[in-house]
Amino acid sequence: MVQRPKVQLIRCTLLLLSIGADLLPLSWLRLEVIQAQPVEFSANNTFEKDSKQQIHKPAYNPVKLTSSNQTLLEWLRHENIPGWVRNTFFKKGLNKRYTFYFRDIRPLYLRGDFNGDNQIDIAVMLKEKLPKNAIHRNPLMAIFHGGTQQVFFISPEDLPADDLWEVVPKGDSTKAGEGIFMAKAMSSSKVFYWDGKQYSATGTSD
Repeated sequence: MVQRPKVQLIRCTLLLLSIGADLLPLSWLRLEVIQAQPVEFSANNTFEKDSKQQIHKPAYNPVKLTSSNQTLLEWLRHENIPGWVRNTFFKKGLNKRYTFYFRDIRPLYLRGDFNGDNQIDIAVMLKEKLPKNAIHRNPLMAIFHGGTQQVFFISPEDLPADDLWEVVPKGDSTKAGEGIFMAKAMSSSKVFYWDGKQYSATGTSD
């Protein structure tokens, strides 16, 4: 058995509101230094490797902390995206063309086994980096397959308005794995599912 040494951790407790979260004062953020307890791992435990990597090699985060409330919230949003997703995003050079896109009225990302391989996959929304005078484009969806470096994109033209999204349990309409439901409130909706080669959509309604 291998024992991880004690380390100093920073615990951040932040109360977020679904509306107007960017208006929260910094006084609502409580920083507390705690002493982590030793954790034992077996020699072949992959979590030990992941934990060490997170401690010594922080995952990609494009936001640099400042005294700004907005900067702090953006940093926290990025930190909530799983580290392996952010690292894949960076290693593939996607950060050169896209930024993560967040909305306070819904989850920052979706977590599920979307391609049915018993690995956790992550769906996020991305926004293309464009010059200030360029024509605005709607966000697109990116699905990161766990255990691989594969990333699949669903173009803005194929997405309904993104007011709502959630994971759909595996069933006849989702084929291999869990699906992704996306909808505009009180309007059209789609369920995206893995068909074995790519992500397709079904169940469009108005």
